[in-house]
Amino acid sequence: MQSIISCGKCGKNFIYRWIPFASLTTIRMGNKRYLRCPVCKKWSFVDIRRTQKINSDKLPVYDDMKSSILVLASTALIIMALAIWILFKTKII
Repeated sequence: MQSIISCGKCGKNFIYRWIPFASLTTIRMGNKRYLRCPVCKKWSFVDIRRTQKINSDKLPVYDDMKSSILVLASTALIIMALAIWILFKTKII
């Protein structure tokens, strides 16, 4: 899904792409989200209900989907490294 929202700090508009019921890089509180603005790079609350209908050709994008994949991949690598370390520590390998 996609919403055009404005930053709570700088007021600039940007596109927020999100997955319903799933997020690893955004804190969700009902219709509010705490996320990092791609324009001013500051964290702020935004309201998803107040989406705007404007021309979105040149707006910056905050893509929760791509960020979530990166977080999942890095988390999987950390878990694998931890499991290997535990196996070596317990001398199973």
